[in-house]
Amino acid sequence: PEFLSPDEVCRLLDEIDAYHKNSASRSGRDPNDLWLKGLIRLAVFTGLRRGELLALKWGDVDLENDLLLIRNRRDGSFKTKSGKERRVPLAGDALSVLEQKKESERNSPQGLIFTDDGAEIRPDRVSKRFKFYVREAGLPGRERISFHSLRHTCASWLAMKGTPMRVIQGILGHSSINVTERYSHLRPKVRSKAMQEAFGGIEI
Repeated sequence: PEFLSPDEVCRLLDEIDAYHKNSASRSGRDPNDLWLKGLIRLAVFTGLRRGELLALKWGDVDLENDLLLIRNRRDGSFKTKSGKERRVPLAGDALSVLEQKKESERNSPQGLIFTDDGAEIRPDRVSKRFKFYVREAGLPGRERISFHSLRHTCASWLAMKGTPMRVIQGILGHSSINVTERYSHLRPKVRSKAMQEAFGGIEI
């Protein structure tokens, strides 16, 4: 699956900043897409799907224990893809995003974390504006990159760090380990390291 490098994620975020900064010099009204930066950062560092991100509410966040709860809504407004709820650990940039937004978005409609000046964000708008900045940033393979690629990015980075496939499956909420195994080729040294640690110092 297509995924981004840390440098490419930074280029994408910088492009959003640059476009926003230069919008004042252009005629006409440009959209303010700064909200997209938080979505991108949290997607990369949690592996959440687009719909899961847009459905997040402050009641789903436990900053004391560094956890996100991905859950079904009783009113039927959101249901996880598998129908199962899960807890996603928060670390690094994911925590920073939520801490930065904690006060500014506290009074958003229905307690939503991600809004555009208080208004709900449509899923198709996320995809279109994301694709726009991918092209503006000139990322390699840009025509194959979609917002869902950020989910692949999270899984790929975890795999390359040697994270067990079962752990990645739990974080991403895959219904089958077979889906998660798509990323196993990204960690060729993990098996060698495991054998070395287990048997490297043993002679019979």
